Amino acid sequence: MGEHRLKTQELNYLAIASGQRRVDPRLNDRNFAAGDRVTFVRYDPETKAEGAEVSAVLTHVANFSPELFKRASDEQLQGEWALLGLSRSTDPVVIPPSGAIALKAWTPYFGAIEAGSRVDLRVRDRPFKLGTAILYQEYAAVEQAPENRFYTGRFAARQVKRTTPWKPAEHYKLEQLREHGVAVIGWKRLEQKEPAQQGLEQKLEQPEQTPEQKSE
Repeated sequence: MGEHRLKTQELNYLAIASGQRRVDPRLNDRNFAAGDRVTFVRYDPETKAEGAEVSAVLTHVANFSPELFKRASDEQLQGEWALLGLSRSTDPVVIPPSGAIALKAWTPYFGAIEAGSRVDLRVRDRPFKLGTAILYQEYAAVEQAPENRFYTGRFAARQVKRTTPWKPAEHYKLEQLREHGVAVIGWKRLEQKEPAQQGLEQKLEQPEQTPEQKSE
């Protein structure tokens, strides 16, 4: 299993350390995999200073290939995207009065969602919000003639359980996104400190006793 040390800007770090955030989009330049240990390091990009750390073991990784970002325009990459948390494949999907949003899903992404992936990354050009019903429609290209594209007729319905705004260009250069793609890494809980380490920290935090206090 791999180990990764990830610099994390303050607001994102605080959301992770508090347990409010358990997924994070990262440049896919280091082959993240379930079971890897990641250490999030609080980081100030202006001073280059590093601070507190928290660690977790990855439970899932959703990969979004460079092709996704190559198809996106510079304007789209510089705008806001939505990191969507989706319902389970076995959960019933309730269609609201406003109807469902139909989304084109290229075969690799459709296959991942159909297989149980609960994460999607989209340009925020639709009114995504909690409870939005999404109808994913598989979209493919003829292998011998990639310019010939078509809907396969397969679809999968999911409900949005969480939506988090994300601006790719605030974190990475456009050429990096188009070269490496993005991995959305996820974990269930932060690692707890070992009891021995906790005891050592408590001991270090306690003030040293004076000779008078020791004799009492």
